[in-house]
Amino acid sequence: MFKKLFGQSKSEDDASELVGGGDNFGTPEDFPVTETKPRKDTIIKILAIGDSGCGKTSILDRYCTGKFKTNTAPTIGVDFLIKNTEVGGAKVKCHLIDSVGQQMFRSITFAYYRGVHAVMIVFDVTSTDSFDNLRDWISNVKQYAQEDVVVVVIGNKVDVPQRIVTTYEASEFCKKHNFKYFETSAKEGTNIDQAFNDAISQVQNNLSF
Repeated sequence: MFKKLFGQSKSEDDASELVGGGDNFGTPEDFPVTETKPRKDTIIKILAIGDSGCGKTSILDRYCTGKFKTNTAPTIGVDFLIKNTEVGGAKVKCHLIDSVGQQMFRSITFAYYRGVHAVMIVFDVTSTDSFDNLRDWISNVKQYAQEDVVVVVIGNKVDVPQRIVTTYEASEFCKKHNFKYFETSAKEGTNIDQAFNDAISQVQNNLSF
């Protein structure tokens, strides 16, 4: 028996020294219990940008509340939302920043690019202009956001029949820039959670290094 436990033959007296002597296997004080403090939620900041009317506010509302608002006023400046979730077995508190899309007010949001972990660039698949303007939004991200920021591109309003920008066109554009691409419908809830979970997962990978 002792040969199996300790790798060589020992007398019972010798073996007892290894476990505290005789039948005394120690007291609870000899084996203190280490208290495990509850881990704090990881805070991840995500900024939503894109042309006005693309559905940024509706996407964030759908993600946070699971509901779709039919009448959403244009965002003036920035709005803030919080979503508690769990991704990859880890609890996450998402600080979501909804930004203005109108050209004349965009400079207001530049300060919010700094310090965010992820940026979601939203365009409207029924609007060629909003798709073409992705280049401008990407330029802003490169200029104002941190170097390792996660970028996810979202083509919204796929529920609308009058689609103009094709999946192939948008996917190829994102491949060239090495961005993940998701097609969503804030109205129907299509791919909303998937897009955010992917962005959060990418951020978690960055934070682990």
